[in-house]
Amino acid sequence: MFSGVWLPIITPFVNGEVDYTGYERLLEHYLRAVQGALKAWSRLEPMIPLLFKEPNPVPIKHCLWRQGLIASAECRLPLTRVSETLAGELDRLVPAGVAG
Repeated sequence: MFSGVWLPIITPFVNGEVDYTGYERLLEHYLRAVQGALKAWSRLEPMIPLLFKEPNPVPIKHCLWRQGLIASAECRLPLTRVSETLAGELDRLVPAGVAG
């Protein structure tokens, strides 16, 4: 699963000897953190190509506006709003809501 990934490991010691129980807990904690990061990334990854389908920052402003994090998705000229097609694609991935 972690082929080619360097895992920073700290070896815990107790009274000058390796604390294998502590080492095991440390590894379990690290693996839970990695699994959580992979879960978060799996939700974000499909959105990445969509954010670059149209000129930056138009798609990201649409996402922020959709979530209620900014008041408007409008950009200054010469940029315009996101296209209806891309807005539909982003809306399927980005939940609507009110920030706060």
